[in-house]
Amino acid sequence: MSIHPGGRLRIARPEFLPTGAEPARWSGRAEAIEATLRLAPLLAGRVEIVRPRIVRPDITLTGRTRLQSSQALAAAAFGIGDPGKALEVTEGTIHYDDGRARQMILTGLDLRVVGAETPGGVAIAARFDAGALHVKADLALDDLRLLGTSGGSPGRISLDVAAAGPEGELPAELRDLAASGDVATLLRKLGAGIGLPSLTRIDAEGRIAMTSSAVALEDATFSVGGVSLDGRARVAVVTNEALLPRLRALQDDAERAVVEARAAMETDDWAAVPIGTDWLSQVAIDFELSGQDLSAAGVSFEQAALDLSVGEGAATLFFDGASEAFGTFRTAATLSAADAAAHLDLSSQIAGLSLEDTVEVVTRFATDPLVGTPQRPGGRLDAVARAEATGRTLGDLVDSLTGSASAHVAEGSLSGGNVIATLDSLAEGREFMTEDKGPLIPSAGRTPFDTIDMQLAFAGGAADLSRLTIAGDRYRIDMDGAIGLRSGAAEVEGNAILFSEAETEPAEQAVDLPFGVGGTLLSPVIAAGMPTVAADLARTTAGEAE
Repeated sequence: MSIHPGGRLRIARPEFLPTGAEPARWSGRAEAIEATLRLAPLLAGRVEIVRPRIVRPDITLTGRTRLQSSQALAAAAFGIGDPGKALEVTEGTIHYDDGRARQMILTGLDLRVVGAETPGGVAIAARFDAGALHVKADLALDDLRLLGTSGGSPGRISLDVAAAGPEGELPAELRDLAASGDVATLLRKLGAGIGLPSLTRIDAEGRIAMTSSAVALEDATFSVGGVSLDGRARVAVVTNEALLPRLRALQDDAERAVVEARAAMETDDWAAVPIGTDWLSQVAIDFELSGQDLSAAGVSFEQAALDLSVGEGAATLFFDGASEAFGTFRTAATLSAADAAAHLDLSSQIAGLSLEDTVEVVTRFATDPLVGTPQRPGGRLDAVARAEATGRTLGDLVDSLTGSASAHVAEGSLSGGNVIATLDSLAEGREFMTEDKGPLIPSAGRTPFDTIDMQLAFAGGAADLSRLTIAGDRYRIDMDGAIGLRSGAAEVEGNAILFSEAETEPAEQAVDLPFGVGGTLLSPVIAAGMPTVAADLARTTAGEAE
């Protein structure tokens, strides 16, 4: 220890050990402790430290560390709880050692703890790297002494997530991920797409509790991108392990999964992406959010609620809401472990969803078109879907998918061409695919419809389109076929029928145009067959009558 002019104190290479009779669950050392001694109290025989700073500490956790009253008193000795004092930590590192391996938890930890005006109150500002993420955390507690109790302390917390810098002891496979900022960039793009300033920052106020095995925020108000929601959040470990190391291990697993999935996608091998389920039995998560009169991306939600529950080998997500643009919707999904594989159970119901508003939101995430603005379909969608699948990879899930989906759309329009005008031109004698005529090009414009009805069944790695009918003024389109779920390859046949303008019942057919749809969902190829026009239809009908 050395004391310098002005009462500056420096303790070189200190070591830290917990006090108490219980086995030590942590230990640490630092490059130095620096502080300033107040001179006036020394004359009275008292030692008073001002703004202590711990330089480059390296803390190792070896078990479930509990916040005890003695630790709160030790914190008070450093000035925590005194509004005129503060504790600082610079460039800290936290490890976890379970006796078999030493795991990196946090690096680059900068911490500042300042006492608040209320007894026991503290304000904590922390900056650190956790894997590929850089986290800025601000925490204010009304009473630090209540943090380790089941009821917790009233408080406020803010988290802001960005990509970590290239420095630090990141595994090699995570360095590219950190440098590219995939995780944080994705969240920011999603936030921009739905009209929120950022999904990487969250603010919350409620009762905050922290024990060795759980962190909870109860009776809370969450704010994300200016949208406020009520709810609660609790994360706990179910194994005999400390919470922080387990969460960091899960984060590392998730980041590696992102790297592997990205590599698989780049080589067009998405089907090989594995579905992990070990984490379902390692943590317990309860997360609930709800709100009313919400607004994002210019869309108002009368109400919305989200529940996420993880534990005992399963994760369940429930989401429902109502809005003028998206109608009413309810979705439930469960992912569970089944004999070293993942089992997915999904059900969804939508009523009154606006196709135009939905496509407008979705296109915010797409690449801008090279020319012009793409037209959007119109209409209101009602749909019901139920499906389940089991497998170890995404490909397995697709191949084993079973279930069904039905949809009904009312009073809308389709972009890409005017079907009525196209069929009218055929009724008037238009020719195509002759020596001097090319393929049939649809007339420009939109096609209004009265209804669209669709029925799908999933089995054997394919979606069986048993019925798709589009009906409007003077026309009807009927389609059936199958679509490969892995390849997206389509094998669909259909007929586009134009009815005469005469008000007869039933209406007479003026044109019957058969067609086929091949290629893939992303690059469909539509081939028209030879149309049958009114005169031919009349002869065919007369022949059948004879």
